[in-house]
Amino acid sequence: MRAFTVFATLGFLVGPTVSSVAEGQQERRIPDDATCTTCRIELRHITTLTSQKAPDADGRPFAIVRQSRAGRYVVLAGDLILYAYDSAGRNARTIGRRGRGLNEFQLPVRLFSSLLDTLLVIDPAASRLTVLGPDGTIVQTLPFLSARPFDAVSLPDGRVLLNAVVRDRDHVGYPLHVVTRDGRIERSFGADRPDYVYNAPPLWRRRLTEARHTAVWTARELEYVLEQWAPATGERLSALRRISEWFPAVQDSFTVPTPTVPPPTYVADILETSDSLLWIAAAVPDPRWFSGLGPPERDEAGRVTYRPSDYRKLYDSMIEIIAPETGVVLVSQRLDDYVWGFVGDQHLATFRETGQSVFIDIHLMSLIR
Repeated sequence: MRAFTVFATLGFLVGPTVSSVAEGQQERRIPDDATCTTCRIELRHITTLTSQKAPDADGRPFAIVRQSRAGRYVVLAGDLILYAYDSAGRNARTIGRRGRGLNEFQLPVRLFSSLLDTLLVIDPAASRLTVLGPDGTIVQTLPFLSARPFDAVSLPDGRVLLNAVVRDRDHVGYPLHVVTRDGRIERSFGADRPDYVYNAPPLWRRRLTEARHTAVWTARELEYVLEQWAPATGERLSALRRISEWFPAVQDSFTVPTPTVPPPTYVADILETSDSLLWIAAAVPDPRWFSGLGPPERDEAGRVTYRPSDYRKLYDSMIEIIAPETGVVLVSQRLDDYVWGFVGDQHLATFRETGQSVFIDIHLMSLIR
């Protein structure tokens, strides 16, 4: 359900950052060691979703959603085309087409689940929100913000929570926004004071988990900070900070990897499960990250850059389960794989590509005590 990290566009952003302290509860520090020494995370492969990417394109998808009632996967691919797969990962078909008219998309950058197994697609270039029915057909199109969100989730009452840069006079400077289905911003929050900066710095980026009851957990992408918010009031209810050897305490931007500089560690996704545990997926540099880089290239400014050629060689992944009530890590497990993120309440997606072929492996995940 999450957007991927783009090194080229984020690596050189500069400017003020949102304060690390927000209104509400103060942070609690998460102890470093896992408390359940016999616990482990088990992954069982369910299916593989395959597609093709354009030459020289990044094949990582923007979003992967599993419609539980329909037994279908819908993927917003890196080429900004929507693909629907059956429960076995077969029969890929496209939803809509590129364009400005009815049943068309200009720049669909976010796809996420909503009420009654429907899906929502945010298309900021067209300033509209499209509702997809359980069968994948387009059932409604509504006016929406032109802001491009980093992440978005549906709230239980049908409203939408966005992590986005909004330049409206009354809402600029905050990373989180509650938006009604007709595109009106109802509330902005996420910082103790607004931060007026034209280009959002990397520390603005949040990963959002689907709301359970009246609160939503968010994770900062470049800091291991988890925050629980009340969208109805904008109050921060809880905050947890994890400091560990494998996750740097301070990162101001996405460093662009080179053969001598590793890629940044970042939080790829957050999930609150039905038993109120928080699952965290983070990308950490592989010990031989340089083997995942392509040949040197020169950008328009003449600088030498290295485009990732194999994310499974560039990154490993850390999966952790945290009990937010006690603020402890139950289990911390490293995977020799590139985890894209969580898909629904019980599934996890890993990503790989070979040539122009893209493979998304879906796994059923379990906590074994």
